[in-house]
Amino acid sequence: ATCRYLKIPSKIPSEVEQMASLQAPSYLPSQANELITAYQPILVDKDGYTHINLFIAHRDVIEDYTRIFQKLNVKNYSLFLSSVGLLNLYYTVHPQIKSSAILIEIDADQVEIAIVDKDNFFFSRSFKVSQYLPGWENVIVGEINKTRNACLKETFYKDPGKIVIFGSPDNFQSLLEIVKKEIIIPVEILPYWQRLSFSQA
Repeated sequence: ATCRYLKIPSKIPSEVEQMASLQAPSYLPSQANELITAYQPILVDKDGYTHINLFIAHRDVIEDYTRIFQKLNVKNYSLFLSSVGLLNLYYTVHPQIKSSAILIEIDADQVEIAIVDKDNFFFSRSFKVSQYLPGWENVIVGEINKTRNACLKETFYKDPGKIVIFGSPDNFQSLLEIVKKEIIIPVEILPYWQRLSFSQA
């Protein structure tokens, strides 16, 4: 699955949806009937172009998840791209924050970077890097800069107010120090599980 920021030459929702679907195979190579698309409108500019986030996923992947939920007899569910999940998690933990941010989630060998603000997800990219390799922190700093520059070039988005690394301070302290040194934006590590409360079923 992937997401792309696009400008569609129409402000009519039905036309925007049709044109966005036709462009999907360019960003996730497959036949159009093998893909499922959805879009989030961002704005309509003075030239009549609608700026959107286009979400694209393989149909068989979505159908696999749907079958799992059906077998579990789950009636109400939603499927999100992981980058959209980061946006939702961040603003659930910090509902009072309205400024934009670069969100970073780091797994054992995969990193996802998403640029978001309170109402919109603007840009994301993921890449592989192992924390066991020397200098992995510098690789991530380089990718943050690539993502930030690409977003500024391809969208109307302004520079973000902060960088947020999801995870434990014990695991990412060295990355925090390097990011602080190399990128002139406030940065924090967010141990999000400490900020959430869960009700008993």
